[in-house]
Amino acid sequence: MEQLHINRARTSVCELSLFCVKMRVNIYSCLLVFVLGCNVTAAIKHVTVQEKQSVSLSCPHYVVGEMTWSRETNGHRVDILTADVNWDKKHIPDPDRRYSSLVDKSLYIRSVTVSDSGRYFCDNEAAVQLTVIPPAAPHLWQPVRLVIGGVFLIIMISITVTAWTEARQKQKRRATQRENDV
Repeated sequence: MEQLHINRARTSVCELSLFCVKMRVNIYSCLLVFVLGCNVTAAIKHVTVQEKQSVSLSCPHYVVGEMTWSRETNGHRVDILTADVNWDKKHIPDPDRRYSSLVDKSLYIRSVTVSDSGRYFCDNEAAVQLTVIPPAAPHLWQPVRLVIGGVFLIIMISITVTAWTEARQKQKRRATQRENDV
């Protein structure tokens, strides 16, 4: 009997250790996939702004010396500006002075337009995917809401006035009835 108990215990330990090994492999596999996924997606930042706002796009790595910002739209890449500590050299026409760099060499775009959407590169390395959305259109239901709100207000006032008038009439009838009873 004791021999049987020992064999069961050994089997259980073997089964447990095999289970533990499989679990460890699964856990390590999941961690590896997670870490690799983080490294791949962390390289490019997604930024969404509304048209006419300003935005600052930062480089994912530290750059010593000059740094060139460029934008890719529909597979075509265009250099925007090269920045250094004390100066910016623009590579595109910028009559409204919308593009500039900040102290940390981030690209600053003033009053963005939908055409500013695209993938931005910092020294030929993908840095930011910028999406510019048009300003929110006035809500078409706004006038309908106002009408419904006005109708609701009129109905509530009518109900209140009617209830108040009925209560006042009941009060007068009771007063008249008391006078008649006396």
